[in-house]
Amino acid sequence: MDEQRLGAVMQHLDENFPHCDIVETHNLSSDAISFKIAHERGSFLLKVSDEFLDNNDSERISDFLRQSDITNLLLQHPDLGVLVTNDGVTYFQRS
Repeated sequence: MDEQRLGAVMQHLDENFPHCDIVETHNLSSDAISFKIAHERGSFLLKVSDEFLDNNDSERISDFLRQSDITNLLLQHPDLGVLVTNDGVTYFQRS
């Protein structure tokens, strides 16, 4: 996995969730990277598919996260996770 592409996601989360702990894990079973954000309002979960990271450079990833308003999507539904793929953004049930 390209560190610059992962770095683009982490930078976006760091900027939008300052002073929060963010844990990154690779889910081999789902072919995605998970980012769990510990926030004063609870925890949030963002998953970004390996395919999305492989098919986009770091600038495009940053632009997509900003334009999709990922931060607001996470804050609106903390009980759900947000999944980013080449097909766009969807919510999923957290386990």
